[in-house]
Amino acid sequence: MNPDNVVNDLWGQIIEHETEPIKPYGAGDSHVLFVGGEQSGKSSLINQFFGRGDSTYPTLALAYQCCNLKVNGKEKVLHFWELGGGVQMESLIPTIATEDTISGFVVFVCFDLSKSASIIESLEWLDILQMRLKDKQNAIFLAGTHYDLFESKSPQDKEIIVQGLRSIAAEHKVGLVFTSSKMETLINRFKNVIKYVCIANSNVREKSVDFFNPVIVGPGADTELQTSGQEVADMMNKLSAEIAIEKRDKSSNSLKNVITDPGLAEEDIDSLYLAKKAELNSKKAK
Repeated sequence: MNPDNVVNDLWGQIIEHETEPIKPYGAGDSHVLFVGGEQSGKSSLINQFFGRGDSTYPTLALAYQCCNLKVNGKEKVLHFWELGGGVQMESLIPTIATEDTISGFVVFVCFDLSKSASIIESLEWLDILQMRLKDKQNAIFLAGTHYDLFESKSPQDKEIIVQGLRSIAAEHKVGLVFTSSKMETLINRFKNVIKYVCIANSNVREKSVDFFNPVIVGPGADTELQTSGQEVADMMNKLSAEIAIEKRDKSSNSLKNVITDPGLAEEDIDSLYLAKKAELNSKKAK
């Protein structure tokens, strides 16, 4: 073989390779973004997908990890992003959901079903995502965690919250799924949501919208929902009332701690407090 031909062939391959456009990192891949308030279960959901039982720690700003999968014999990269710090960090979204990668994003807005303030914060996230991601509503899910705690609520309370969340999900054309790190069936179900939506680019196959069961419904799939517009107002009134009660109880407990804390003791004041308490008890006894 002529050495000159070998050199020319190699040089031709180099030129051909260099003229190919360089694909931006993550372009064409699947991306999963988890957002939500503190202790809303974001890290736990990611750990469960990877089959890890690690203890979770607060995410200060942005956490990232990825995995390689084989789908129909082809290698596929799945990127996981977790935004910490609540809505204060929403300005970081454009740095990861860029023009080159945004088409591959699915977003889970996580919230604790047992905490009223967490539910309300998730609604704020929906408004932010609609502004930041614009045409990606069909790839957004409200993900309610701690269903094991929510399950202990009264049927009436559960119905009000579920109907309110269904109405909001339908209005914003997003999905809704309840899960729990304490319930294996729900852990596996959430994994399947990621597999169908993020990996297979398919719709959620399962559907359950009864308030006495853990809800799961894909974006735009809640066709049985009949809403009067009052459902959201009822839910917000209930959540606001619960938050007010929690604040009142917390304030009351703080006052009790100040009164009984030996580190804050003042002999004269404590003596007067004990005397008045004894006087009150004696009156009750009569």
